[in-house]
Amino acid sequence: MIKDNQKNFSRLHMLIDVFVIAVSYALAWLIRFQGIFEHSAVQSKTVQEYMFMLIFIIPGYVLLYQAFDLYTPMRMQGRRLVLAGIVKANALGLLIIMFALYNFKELDYSRLTLVSFCFINIVLEWLVRMFVFYILRDMRKKGMNQKQVLLVGYSRAICRQDPAESAMGICDQGHTG
Repeated sequence: MIKDNQKNFSRLHMLIDVFVIAVSYALAWLIRFQGIFEHSAVQSKTVQEYMFMLIFIIPGYVLLYQAFDLYTPMRMQGRRLVLAGIVKANALGLLIIMFALYNFKELDYSRLTLVSFCFINIVLEWLVRMFVFYILRDMRKKGMNQKQVLLVGYSRAICRQDPAESAMGICDQGHTG
């Protein structure tokens, strides 16, 4: 049951990531062609052609996030490790997109839009993940979303730890020793 819940939570996280990627890309386009960089923009592609790229970008980024272990439970990772994974996945994704556009001779796509997308996506992904992390932490403080364990053996570290303050969401139901 725990593994099923974890799979469902990972799938939900993937759907959230798909939404965040699409919003980041649309925001990058808006900033470049309707926002602060509008005065220097030469729009040789339509908005539909830009948004068509999402068909390739979204699955690629989801695969990169999977490769950088961003769908493993956050109770097993630190926040800095998650941020590092997000930055690495986005940097590699940006390189892959630019390399593909260059190889397919699609030079009319704005590089500033793609770089803006990379930075916006890093920030939004980090904010969304931290929002989820804090929601889960609050749930654990209330006694929900915890794994119940029975520890066999004795250690002074077990006696000193307050199970209600467990950041990993593991609740000590008792121990023998």
